[in-house]
Amino acid sequence: MLPLKDIAAHSDTVNPSKELWKTLQLYSIYRFILSATCLVIAYQNKLIPVFGQFSEGHPTLFLQTSAAYLLFAIFNLLISLIQKPNYSIQANLGIFLEIAFLIIIMHACGGVLSGMGLLFIILAAAHSILYPGKLSFLSAALISISLLLEYFYANTDGYNLLNSSNQVGLLGLIVFATSLLTNFLSLKARKNQAIILQQAKQLASSFQLNSFIVDLMQQGVIVLDNDQNIRIINLSAQKLLGIPMSQKIQRLSELPSSFQHCVLAWLMKQKNLSPIQITPMHPKVRLDFQSIDPNNTPGLIIFIYDFQAETRKAQDLKLSSLGHLTANIAHELRNPLGAASHAAQILMESEDLNQENANLAGMIQQNCERMNQVIKNVLSISGQKSNIKVLELNSWIKENIHHLKFTQYPNAQIIFSPSEEDLWVGVDPSQLMQIIVNLCENGLRYSEKKIGKPTVSLHTQSGIHPHGVYLDIIDQGDGIPEENRDFVFEPFFTTEKTGTGLGLYLARELSQINGAHIDYCQSALGSQFRIIFPHEINI
Repeated sequence: MLPLKDIAAHSDTVNPSKELWKTLQLYSIYRFILSATCLVIAYQNKLIPVFGQFSEGHPTLFLQTSAAYLLFAIFNLLISLIQKPNYSIQANLGIFLEIAFLIIIMHACGGVLSGMGLLFIILAAAHSILYPGKLSFLSAALISISLLLEYFYANTDGYNLLNSSNQVGLLGLIVFATSLLTNFLSLKARKNQAIILQQAKQLASSFQLNSFIVDLMQQGVIVLDNDQNIRIINLSAQKLLGIPMSQKIQRLSELPSSFQHCVLAWLMKQKNLSPIQITPMHPKVRLDFQSIDPNNTPGLIIFIYDFQAETRKAQDLKLSSLGHLTANIAHELRNPLGAASHAAQILMESEDLNQENANLAGMIQQNCERMNQVIKNVLSISGQKSNIKVLELNSWIKENIHHLKFTQYPNAQIIFSPSEEDLWVGVDPSQLMQIIVNLCENGLRYSEKKIGKPTVSLHTQSGIHPHGVYLDIIDQGDGIPEENRDFVFEPFFTTEKTGTGLGLYLARELSQINGAHIDYCQSALGSQFRIIFPHEINI
């Protein structure tokens, strides 16, 4: 990296910024106005007294030089606008040629006493601003030498300027002083500009690095200012909120209404309403709010977490603990449970058993089987591991629907209505089969209760991005009462005397293990359970 002083002195002249080109263009406009003014005065053939001590002067020379100076100014203005040739040539060569034009114009107006020499002060300052350094000092020296040569030539050309030598010297000294002072100020300004530029680059680099890190975060991040403008939003936030990656979001008002409502509730009442569901078929998200220091940059940071993923992690920990616990319980319960069941079975086979005791023995046998089934179900949940495979859902269901066997419903009728397009999902086939069996058994039971025939319907369809793929399982029962809908997936919740309350719970847990989730929807026919597979397949 170049030192700052080298950047200030050289970098802008080698690769001039837009500001330097604008400065050169502004000076070119000044040059054009000056040359046009001189030509107008010369064209009217009036050398007013302020331009020299001789009213006659050299009108023809003044007219010709002014015309050439105007053409030169127009040409320089045009090439400064198109920025060709490079900045260094335009800034330096133009100044050196302009010195010659102004010297001739000053001589034509009566020499140094004409007052035209003041233009050289402006010229020296302009060169020091446009291109500070050695070449600007060279132009100041060239101006001083030109003033002396013009002074001597003017005395041989009929001008009586012998008493103006002090003025020539003083003008040359002022030109040098102006060049020196302007060089110092210009270099200092460029040094400060280089420092600001370097700091801006470092800040931009830090911002890009921070944005890159934020984009890699799995949780969503949104930064709002006090005017509810979005300063930062990462890819995870857009994904969790269901916003297409190509869409540029700049205001809070452009985000989903449910999310806006939650943010405004926190801003007004410091009340967190999450978890929220952006759309009915979209996974829930949890929000965490963090105020930015009001003494620094007032605003709000919002962290967005996948509530389903968090629940799944917590569930994994719970199931892991449950697995250890149930393994120990199984060893402790199965032996006495088996003994009680065996004793009840022997008792039922006894010829001396009366009907009342036979009923009691049957009750013992039935409840032993129920307890054994509970243990099996809990063990199956705690020990599950997914072997995810990519499969086409419609084809897989068609191939396996005939293998579905229900011991309680040998005449079960399963109706499958596939979608027209292929639907690819990532799932463990054996666990998907278990989910479908559990949901179908639930639906067959309630369909038989209402219409006397065990029947369920399966439908597949593609959800709108990013909702993924749907598998609906619909029965013809009475549906689930509204007061029970929030509890149907809870373990051991059942309205049946013979049920364990683990069927729907097991289906939900297996779905979450595979990255899917189950929703309950009220159908016109009965109950509808929808399995929602993620749009992105993760293996």
